[in-house]
Amino acid sequence: MCLSAGTLQEPKWNSTDWAQIEGNSELTLEFSSTHGYTFFAGKVDTEITPVVYWGYNDISADVLAGDWAWTRDSGQVTEDNAWSVAHANNGRILHLMNEDMPNNWGATRKVKFTCTAYLRDGAGSINVENYIDI
Repeated sequence: MCLSAGTLQEPKWNSTDWAQIEGNSELTLEFSSTHGYTFFAGKVDTEITPVVYWGYNDISADVLAGDWAWTRDSGQVTEDNAWSVAHANNGRILHLMNEDMPNNWGATRKVKFTCTAYLRDGAGSINVENYIDI
């Protein structure tokens, strides 16, 4: 729906002169993984790609490269903070490898990887996040 007469902006979900009208306006973040989500100790190697949807529309390309953040929660606060800082500016795709997993990971607990996308929608901004347990 046009919000500003005579606008030259392209009608997009994040345009200030347009409003997206759709039956589903839910904002979600989902994942795809090149090698699934189940791994064994010493055999972790996959690329996890987050996909942001506004309703049924993939808007991931509109999220700036610096507006993706990954954090890790393994219950080892110092190591998790160091991991999160080291991966803060790596962009959208997380290449998850053995080195990303904490000691005794497979034997005792799962590790939670959380992705947050910072969206600029034309009127302001909003964060959307989701996580996977490995």
